[in-house]
Amino acid sequence: MRPALVRVRRRFFRFALAAAAVVALPAHAAFHLWTIGEAFSNADGTVQYIEFQALTGGQQFLSGHTLTASGGTAPTRSLSFATDLPGDTSGKRFVVGTPGFAAAAGIAPDYVIPAGFLNVGGGTINFAEGSDTWTYGALPTDGRNALLRNGSTAASTPTNFGGQTGAINIAPVSGPDVNVQGLWWRAPAGSESGWGMAITQQGPAADTIIFVAWYTYDTNGNPLWLVITRGERVGPNAWSGTIFQTRGPAFSAVPWDPAQVTATAVGTGTLRFTDANNGSFAYNVNGVLQTKDITRQIYATPAGTCTIPAN
Repeated sequence: MRPALVRVRRRFFRFALAAAAVVALPAHAAFHLWTIGEAFSNADGTVQYIEFQALTGGQQFLSGHTLTASGGTAPTRSLSFATDLPGDTSGKRFVVGTPGFAAAAGIAPDYVIPAGFLNVGGGTINFAEGSDTWTYGALPTDGRNALLRNGSTAASTPTNFGGQTGAINIAPVSGPDVNVQGLWWRAPAGSESGWGMAITQQGPAADTIIFVAWYTYDTNGNPLWLVITRGERVGPNAWSGTIFQTRGPAFSAVPWDPAQVTATAVGTGTLRFTDANNGSFAYNVNGVLQTKDITRQIYATPAGTCTIPAN
């Protein structure tokens, strides 16, 4: 083969490879072909989510891009996606949700936004620096319905990237709650002896809040103390809140230094009660989702009834 022809062919192949690389780059870094499908909020903004639908495959590269929400008197809220989605996006959806979302919907969000991210009265959602924007009206706050992109409302059915579909029904209902203050453990009684929780309940009868101290064990069998510092009422005889893991000085520390006490959010928990002695505990702790039936711990009969202070 003549040297001149060899050089021409080599240049052609180098050009073709370079062109192929340039064409391939967007496919390996695409993120923008998503559309916002629906949004949800309860009345106080503690349970919110936004669901996105992929328009095509190869759009999982969200890392470094942002989601913003504006509206109302608060400054613009922003989420920076720290990671990509875990696979190809063809036919997929993903969900961003507040810390209270998982317990209310029964599924985990793909990304977490702070409570109050969406303005309940209306605003604008901006995905990936303008790749999709939605100026929406007032969100329904009945605890059940979501606002769809076409402006209509429908029962909330958020679907995460793993294909799990949840449902939220936390419609507030007026009326007094049962008295759940006391000690609780796994139902039936004695079936999981060794862990339990103490619940303190306070506030007006139609709108109580709870504090929960959950005594359990970590994956290594070591004692673990988790707390829900403020369980907000999300329905009749139902409360939901953020679960914290706390650390601090040794019990024997003198003097005790409160500056060493830390509380780290590790998940969410929702407690629902069918009566004053029986209920369920649904939680998401470090990505582990479980629901357990619980019952009041009776260690003496007749069992006393704890008083619920009004304030």
